[in-house]
Amino acid sequence: MEPVMKTFKSVLLLKLPFCTHPAAMDADENFRTKAPFRPVPSLALAALAGFFEKYKSLDYKLKVIDVNLEAYTKPGIPIDTSVYMGLLEDIITNNEYDVLALSVIFVFNVRWVETAAALSRKINPGAKIILGGGYPTLFPEHCLERHDIDDVVIGEGEATFLHIMNKYNNHRDAAFEEKFPFDGICLKK
Repeated sequence: MEPVMKTFKSVLLLKLPFCTHPAAMDADENFRTKAPFRPVPSLALAALAGFFEKYKSLDYKLKVIDVNLEAYTKPGIPIDTSVYMGLLEDIITNNEYDVLALSVIFVFNVRWVETAAALSRKINPGAKIILGGGYPTLFPEHCLERHDIDDVVIGEGEATFLHIMNKYNNHRDAAFEEKFPFDGICLKK
């Protein structure tokens, strides 16, 4: 009897907060008094999701959440960044996924990566974790060494992200591979 291969078809793609992590501030600091935080929607997430849906050849289910925008309650009012920890925990806890894809822009957001990866490993230990964005593009080896993640996307991630998903599922899409050669990945092994 052949072993059953685990499939990784359900993907939760999160844009992590790009504000300061609460653990990185002194007890008497308040991020809102240092700089009003008003995020803008991520065009990168839209491009990644659109590319993924257009070129996928397996029945992947992709859910995309920009955590930065989840706390936006009123236009023009700065966001209370203290709610992000609870939002992130709620999103990771209450969504089913086989792969958690994290997008992080800045190096100073490293603690958000640590928080999301730790939550995912606790709540969904069998899930794969992919990290992409500016921070891992600049420091791919460092990200794999420092964080409990499986793969890093380097540079523009649309095609690479889908290649990684196909790799996880032992799926070969020759037409896609010819049109978009596999590039821009850093692996632990």
